[in-house]
Amino acid sequence: MRPLQNLPKAHLHLHSWQATLRRATVAEWLLECDEERLHQMTSAAQQKLADIRQKQDEGVQETRPGEFQSDIDKYERRIKALTPPLSLDLLLGQALLADDLAPVSLRGGSGPESEIWDRQFFLDVLMKTAPESRGGTSGYERQACLQLVEDAASEGICWIETAFKAFQFLDDEPQRIEEKCAGQWRDALASRREAMEAFPGVGLAFVVPCPKGKFQVDQARAILDFFTTEGERGALAGIGKWGRETPGLEDELGPALSFFKEQGVPIVMLHAGEGYGATGQKLPFEAYNGASHVEEAVAAGALRIGHGIEAARSQATMDLLRERQVCLEVCLYSNWLLDMAPWEDGVSHPLPVLLASGVPCCLAADDPTLMGAGNGHGLVREYEGARKVLKLTDQQLADLARCSIQFSCMPSVSKERALAGIDKWLTEEAP
Repeated sequence: MRPLQNLPKAHLHLHSWQATLRRATVAEWLLECDEERLHQMTSAAQQKLADIRQKQDEGVQETRPGEFQSDIDKYERRIKALTPPLSLDLLLGQALLADDLAPVSLRGGSGPESEIWDRQFFLDVLMKTAPESRGGTSGYERQACLQLVEDAASEGICWIETAFKAFQFLDDEPQRIEEKCAGQWRDALASRREAMEAFPGVGLAFVVPCPKGKFQVDQARAILDFFTTEGERGALAGIGKWGRETPGLEDELGPALSFFKEQGVPIVMLHAGEGYGATGQKLPFEAYNGASHVEEAVAAGALRIGHGIEAARSQATMDLLRERQVCLEVCLYSNWLLDMAPWEDGVSHPLPVLLASGVPCCLAADDPTLMGAGNGHGLVREYEGARKVLKLTDQQLADLARCSIQFSCMPSVSKERALAGIDKWLTEEAP
């Protein structure tokens, strides 16, 4: 079989930085945790626990049956996990390698009680309490960025587009970016420049969540002005949307998305049609129509849709994606671990159905650190899963890689070089 790490590819669906860390780096950071820092890490959970117990004592009405006890169990579990001796496997689960079978889903799938949220919590507090001797949180984020770009080369990745934090705006001047947030973004841009200088064979750009609300167009303009003023327009890969999946995309984000499209900013990582679990159970199961959410994303002008696998339930939706040439960012291990797949009738994943209908697709890893990957990409593991579990051919794997290049914002010359590399990979003799 041809080595998948030699196949040129782009990684177009990641959430930085907590979910894109080397596993070994997390282990290193855990060794730095002394008693004082562990107290800082658990203090928020301790306060949440106290607040919930007070509500119980006061007889406050629950929003769902068993809500308070469920939350108490959750925060007690998190506090216990942060009690020495710390265990990487307890905090992040065991490392997960590609196998011939799809992995078993995580406890709780993607629901409110999923262990994925515990893992996210642990990494969030670990980074927020980074010691000043390491440069604080920005120092940890710089290390994460440099390692993400460095590890790309070992996986055959020549371009990265990763989601980063939302811009925050002043309450009394809603079109003006908060200075703290602007500083965090400047740190991220500086880390990007440093990483690309250190590893010139890899490019990196950011996807920004679309602003919403009454002032969304003003805020969209402020975001674009920020990148332009910083001389970093090329660092903006596109505008996206993530979080809980709901209908009504046009009503929520339509004006801002239209502004960005008019300014030539691609709409990418627009999460839709991931699966019922992505709604956070905010909708009744019978009311969920993931294929219609995908169609909303297409109507909104998306170049790429995050996940989108529910399109496989509707031939009309798949035809629309093919005709409009909208690419789905398919994250196999995320879908499996969060219980969005297996599909009905024993099918382990709908990707083969999508490909058979001519839907443009690329592979990505979503939140690799939260899902047992060894580094901040885990992208070769996605290709291995497609090969071993879904039995995709090398031609199909090359087509997935080709889509990742074609639907990225990487420079044209780099695209041509990568596409030629994919053709060369296919012509090589399989060992």
